[in-house]
Amino acid sequence: MSKKNLAYLYARAAFEYAKAQAIETSWREFLKQASSLIETVSREHRVLFQQLSWGEWLKLYESLSERPLLESEQRFFSLLHRSKRLELLPEIQILYELLRSQSLGVLVVKVSSAQTLSAAEIQTLQKSLETKFLKSIELKFQVDPSLIAGLRLQIGDWVLDNTIKNRLDQLRQTLGETHATIRC
Repeated sequence: MSKKNLAYLYARAAFEYAKAQAIETSWREFLKQASSLIETVSREHRVLFQQLSWGEWLKLYESLSERPLLESEQRFFSLLHRSKRLELLPEIQILYELLRSQSLGVLVVKVSSAQTLSAAEIQTLQKSLETKFLKSIELKFQVDPSLIAGLRLQIGDWVLDNTIKNRLDQLRQTLGETHATIRC
C-alpha cells in the first residue's frame, strides 16, 4: 500500500473518531502541531528522528504544545510511532483538513502564482470560484516564481494550469514532437 493511501486511511480514521466525539478542533490542533514537530525533527535531525523513543517524542511534543494531549491523541501518536509511520503525519494532517473541509461543505482550492496576489485579486478569485462551484471556497496560497505569470488552481485531483510556465512546457513538447516527426 502506498504512503499516500496509508496516510488517507489514518486521516479518515482520525477524522471520523474526532467527529463522532465532537473534538475535531482539538484533533486539528494536535495534527497541526505534531506534523510541524515531525517535519522539523526529520529535516534538522534526521538521525535523531529514527532514534527517539515514544516517551521522548511525547516529552518533546508536550514541551512545545500549549495543552496536554488527549488520551485518544496520545494513542494515535503512539500507534504511528510503534508502526514506524511518524513521517506520515504531515500528509495525514493535510488529508484531515481536506476531510474536515468536505464535511463542512467547503471546497479547498490550492492557488499557485508567481507572486503574491492583491486583496482585490483574491476577493475576485474567491467570488468567481464560489459562483462557479456553488460552494464556500477556502483558498490556500503558494507563491512559486518559476510559474512566471498566471495561476494554477488545484481542487483535489482536478488542476487548471493557466501559467506561462505551463504554456512554455506545452509549446516545448509540441515543438519537440513536430521536430521528431519531421526527422522521420
